[in-house]
Amino acid sequence: MCFGALAQMGGKLVRCLEIVRTTFVLQLKVVSYNFKRLVFLKERGLAPF
Repeated sequence: MCFGALAQMGGKLVRCLEIVRTTFVLQLKVVSYNFKRLVFLKERGLAPF
């Protein structure tokens, strides 16, 4: 499920040359997915942890 969501957000395709920027952009995508998931669970009244 999380891989499909990340694929919709652009997947691992990143237009950066340096490895530091590339890893940072990918980490931002993962963090944004986690926040979206947290909001989804809180709206449903489920305990995320």
